[in-house]
Amino acid sequence: MILTAKLIPGQKISEKELEQRLTIGRTPICEAIIRLRREALIHVVPQSGTYISKISIKQIEEARFVRETLEKEVFVATCQAVTEEQLKELEKLVILQRTYAQLKDEIEFFQLDEALHQLIYKIADKENVWNWLQTINLPLNRFRFLRLEV
Repeated sequence: MILTAKLIPGQKISEKELEQRLTIGRTPICEAIIRLRREALIHVVPQSGTYISKISIKQIEEARFVRETLEKEVFVATCQAVTEEQLKELEKLVILQRTYAQLKDEIEFFQLDEALHQLIYKIADKENVWNWLQTINLPLNRFRFLRLEV
């Protein structure tokens, strides 16, 4: 909900509201809030409430820099290693992305874009790099989704 901008930066949230909205119990909500705080996606202001964290432009720029720098090498490695079968998988993902872009389904489009990039890293035998990138990609992905127009 944070990544897809259903909860926007600066918005106040409450456990009770989330329980009702998601129709799940208090314990999973509490566990999720702990994890979201650890990932800096939410922050607590004493005697005020819990808020969706704002997006840091510096974090976005740094994440984009890292990703662009790495992806140049990853794409070269992918081009050298890709098989016909993998190429067909990549093409299938691109076709699906076009379909969901035409349907204006931002969530599915975004998920397919992530799947496409993950497959590129896998073909390049850099899956651990992709997994590591996910830790710094959160601010970038939030920003990408907020400005996504399909």
